[in-house]
Amino acid sequence: MLLPIVSSRKLMSHLILQKEKPFSGFIESFQKHEFSEYHSGLSVYMCEYNTEMFSSDIYDKLTFQEPTHISKAVTKRRAEFLAGRITAMVALESLNARDVSVAVGMQRNPIWPEGYVGSISHTSKRAIAAVSPSHAATLVGIDYEEIIPINVATKIAPQILTSDELHLYYQLSMGFAQFFTIVFSAKESLFKAIYPKVEMYINFSEAKVTEICTAKKTFTIELCSTLLSDELEVGQVFKGHLLLDETSITTMICTS
Repeated sequence: MLLPIVSSRKLMSHLILQKEKPFSGFIESFQKHEFSEYHSGLSVYMCEYNTEMFSSDIYDKLTFQEPTHISKAVTKRRAEFLAGRITAMVALESLNARDVSVAVGMQRNPIWPEGYVGSISHTSKRAIAAVSPSHAATLVGIDYEEIIPINVATKIAPQILTSDELHLYYQLSMGFAQFFTIVFSAKESLFKAIYPKVEMYINFSEAKVTEICTAKKTFTIELCSTLLSDELEVGQVFKGHLLLDETSITTMICTS
């Protein structure tokens, strides 16, 4: 069962990029992300948005209404939801999708139009969406994180990191906050990618990052338990992409 949110009418990307800028103030910038070049058929877009400029009136310019459960949330949550959905719809439109609707499932996960797979992530300032035709990719997961402060990372590390990941950390030349954020984000990307198949949330202990190469902008992550017999089994390895700077981490898993 889906919660109806988005109509099937197109939201053209020029509505974001045109000179009139109908979301001016809320959407501050919009650009195609470099991850788009990493896989054939993949479209990745990112926007920067201003939570303080969010208004429910923005929906008057769109083809869908704000979901009831989102409208009851705090402004930050309402703003990040809208920014994420706009970004996802533009990514779909860039692929010439006939339907750019992105519904919400019972677990509040995005439901993509038939024939497409994708993923959405956001912080308080940026939203990113990765979308691919299902014939070009079977799994897509993306995650964007601001670097987690060292005091927070240290506190929650026992719930996130495995002993093997701690061993990996001591082999790398990077600060703990950056390392922890990469691992956290990589697991989020994996869990988002496989959620449509397993339809359940995964514990952080059920996967481990086994390799991080900042020079090649890649990481490797492995399942520590079987989540779906004959398809997502213990020991299965996924290759991912990462992009990092002084303040943020972006990770993505896309498999064909």
